[in-house]
Amino acid sequence: MFINAVCSIYNPAMNAIVADSLPRNQRGAGYGAYRTITSLPSVFMPAIGGMVMDYYGNYTQGVRIFLIAELITSVGIFLIRAKYITETLDRKGERKQKGNRSIQARISSAFDVPKTIKIMAVVSTVSSFALRLVMQFTNIYAHDIIGLTNTDIGLITAITSIIITILSTPGGFLSDRFGRKPLIIMTMTTSPIATWAITLVSLGIPDISFQQYLIIQLMNGIIMGIGGGGGYGQTGGSAWQALVADIVPIEKRGTVNGILGTITGILSSPSSWLGGYIWLNYTPQTPYQFSLVFGLLAVLLFTIFVKEPKKGEE
Repeated sequence: MFINAVCSIYNPAMNAIVADSLPRNQRGAGYGAYRTITSLPSVFMPAIGGMVMDYYGNYTQGVRIFLIAELITSVGIFLIRAKYITETLDRKGERKQKGNRSIQARISSAFDVPKTIKIMAVVSTVSSFALRLVMQFTNIYAHDIIGLTNTDIGLITAITSIIITILSTPGGFLSDRFGRKPLIIMTMTTSPIATWAITLVSLGIPDISFQQYLIIQLMNGIIMGIGGGGGYGQTGGSAWQALVADIVPIEKRGTVNGILGTITGILSSPSSWLGGYIWLNYTPQTPYQFSLVFGLLAVLLFTIFVKEPKKGEE
């Protein structure tokens, strides 16, 4: 997990480049289109993954195949990015001025961000904590507790991905038209409820269980798509990313994206262990109940304390 995190060190810069490349009044739609295009493989790969796992009858061979495929495609991704990505931020004029500043002053300057961003970091941490309580166990719950097959789970995931992919761009347009905050609140409220609703699915009745699980995931997919495809805190959603870009000055977007990711990742990291502990020592449904409470708490914090800048403000 540590090596994986190090490999993701480019994410803040990538998000900043996307934000820098989009005009303010089209950021929501731009992020939505970006998410739509990059999510296209997720439309069909979950179903293929489920069929491969069931075909081999074990997870080891299937996981090994896809890890090798990931390694090969990563080389291609590196070559494409190295050739085609262009810099969007010109810092030449600031280098001489910053050259005389101490390291301590530079670090202090990096954390000198708007108050709204600090609140969003808290919201992102709470919502991520809620999501990670159950995220690692949802497919296990669907397979072992509800009784769905790997192919069933892969098919439902693929259908949900299609919906999120289709609605991401229209969701971005809506955030440009009506504001970021309403869409984020809608998604942050609905997603924890939909995730908790998984525990209401009938157990051990294949046809009914499949239909109920599918309906819940479809509803969640619709809301996630309209909100831009992010998690509870919409930290990956187009509306959330557009809001961060609206608030943060261009020269600090990479730093702020890095700070948000670091704080969220560190503070919410015990959540998965806690979810597993609760699952084993109480019931498999209990982590979902805690997740619902933390998810709605994040909604409350965001609704009360996060202020969206007025249109035209940058």
